Amino acid sequence: GVWCAVHFQYRWRCREAGVDAECDGGLPRARGERSGPESSGAAPEGASAAASSQQRRAADADVADLGDEEMEDLEFQRLQAELDDERQELQAEVRRAKQRADTVTPEMQADIEQLLEAFGIPFVHAPAEAEAQCAFLAE
Repeated sequence: GVWCAVHFQYRWRCREAGVDAECDGGLPRARGERSGPESSGAAPEGASAAASSQQRRAADADVADLGDEEMEDLEFQRLQAELDDERQELQAEVRRAKQRADTVTPEMQADIEQLLEAFGIPFVHAPAEAEAQCAFLAE
């Protein structure tokens, strides 16, 4: 068993992340075998613990039927989904940054004026539209 049905990843990744104790220390689990606190005969802490245990056993049974190539495909699909999510988050962040950058704040204007003065570049404050000021200066 190279696949961890608990964390839905390769077992070496579980060892690398330090969570291999949760998936029987990296040892393959027999089909339908229970692990963790619910296997000790103690009653589950709640309905969600029982449901989680059933989901884990079902996932173990499903994964036990898969070959290495199919597990690699599943890992690829999981990674692709993570990358898609990250791409969407980054695109949303870019949109938010562009929205904030569309307006020139007085602080931005002061910073630019300081830079122009520092480099010795002359500039003119236009009373209204810069286009009209440029037309006036071009005459």
